[in-house]
Amino acid sequence: MKAVRIHQYGSIDNAVLEEIPAPKIGLDEVFVQVEAASINPLDVKLISGDMKDYFPLTMPYTVGTDLSGTVVEAGLLAARWKQGDRVIARLEPSSSLNKHRGGAFAEFVVVPAQLLTTAPTKLDLATSAGLPTAAGTAW
Repeated sequence: MKAVRIHQYGSIDNAVLEEIPAPKIGLDEVFVQVEAASINPLDVKLISGDMKDYFPLTMPYTVGTDLSGTVVEAGLLAARWKQGDRVIARLEPSSSLNKHRGGAFAEFVVVPAQLLTTAPTKLDLATSAGLPTAAGTAW
């Protein structure tokens, strides 16, 4: 699969499109085909290294925290999610939750089930990708 990744902190100009293996899902995770991803000020700060004391990244790192997409497969403990479900998610940039598997700027992503929610039915997936961080900030 293709993914936009950085290999060191710096500028977004250092991001490269690479071919990488698709991640494998765990029991409580969901495999999502990414439809759209949005970029937030946090993503820019992560890339620059300004947040490395709070969110240390494991390099190479797949960029992006907010996404929308469609469920491809769910682990046994994530059975609430079915193939074809439209979802949105905000991935934690650096935590045990996403096991440093990368971010939203990829064709596919593995998302811990607790980080997923159903995409709004009145918005297309491209628009929905801009909601997770903005909604969390507003909340």
